[in-house]
Amino acid sequence: MLDALLPLQRVTDAGAAVLLLHHPKKEKAEEGSTARGSGALTGFVDVVLELTRFGRLRSDNCRRRLVGFSRYAETPRTLVYSWAPDAGTFEPVTDLINLQFQENWEQVEAILKSRKAAATHRELLDDWPIDQPPPAPATLYAWLNQATAAKLVRRAGQGIKTDPFRFRLPNEDDKYYDRGQLPPLRFDRW
Repeated sequence: MLDALLPLQRVTDAGAAVLLLHHPKKEKAEEGSTARGSGALTGFVDVVLELTRFGRLRSDNCRRRLVGFSRYAETPRTLVYSWAPDAGTFEPVTDLINLQFQENWEQVEAILKSRKAAATHRELLDDWPIDQPPPAPATLYAWLNQATAAKLVRRAGQGIKTDPFRFRLPNEDDKYYDRGQLPPLRFDRW
């Protein structure tokens, strides 16, 4: 590999830029190590860019994620962009966490609706449909915290090992609890 790369160094020393394309490994690999074969290529170049899909494989045919590794501080670490076919342009996607939350909230809400009691994020992962890939535990936890801030869910517990946060959908009694009152007795429930 180094024998093939050394002539290119003479080209770059003369002031020209060189773009090298290399295909990725077939199996899943960590970011920064997806190039097949020797690590000499990634060690030789100044900037490594890896291109992957962003989102679910079946549903996302317009968004891609670029991950950058560089000797230059100004190289962005990650960039997600979307192809807008109507406009014929690439548009950056800036709020990735909010985007993922919006795309997955319906599934999280459906799982919460199916439960009779509040659940931890790990219990919700156990209920995740087997035909859909579940999010990472930390990702689901972040979505639930975002839903709590937006008042889409209620959270109880201290967030510690012996008293973890438990999440549930809001109900009609919450307005009384928020005011420090007990809800009225409803005889129609008996």
